[in-house]
Amino acid sequence: MKNHTINPFVAATSEYLIWETLLKNDFEGFLANRWDMVANDYLEEGFFGIDFGKTADTQQWGLNFPSLESYKKQWLIDAANFQQINFAVDPRLRLYELCYLEQFNIQGETALVHKVFDGDIPVKKQEAIVMKWRSLFLLRKVAKQWKIAGFCGYIKL
Repeated sequence: MKNHTINPFVAATSEYLIWETLLKNDFEGFLANRWDMVANDYLEEGFFGIDFGKTADTQQWGLNFPSLESYKKQWLIDAANFQQINFAVDPRLRLYELCYLEQFNIQGETALVHKVFDGDIPVKKQEAIVMKWRSLFLLRKVAKQWKIAGFCGYIKL
C-alpha cells in the first residue's frame, strides 16, 4: 500500500522541493495551526490570491487575498476551525491521500503547479467534509528554495 505522506519525487529536484512546500509544510503547519511552520514558504512582496470559492458562479470569484497578511489570517482561522472537528479517520493521513500535485510548468526560476484536492474526510456523526477543488500556485525560486508568490485557489472540480 502506498504511503502518501512520503514525497514521491526524486530528492533535490524542483518537483520534490515544491511538493515539500505545497503539501508537507502546508499540511503539517495547518494541522498544528502554526503559521510559523510555513511563513518562510511565501514571498510577502507582491503576494495575492484569487479565490474561486469552489463554485462555477463567476460572480463569486474574487481577489479575497490581496496580501499575504490577509491570506495568513484566513489560513489561521481555517486551521483553528479544522482542529475542532471530530474526524472519523486520521485527518492528516486523509489530507495526503486526497491531494496531489500535477502539471508542473517550471520555466527557469518561475513555476506554475496545480494542487488538486479530490475526496472527502469522514466526520463522526455528521456529513463528511468534501474537498474537491484545484488551486494553481505561482512560485519563484529564491536562494534555491521555491516560494509561493501567489495563487488562484479553490477552483471547483
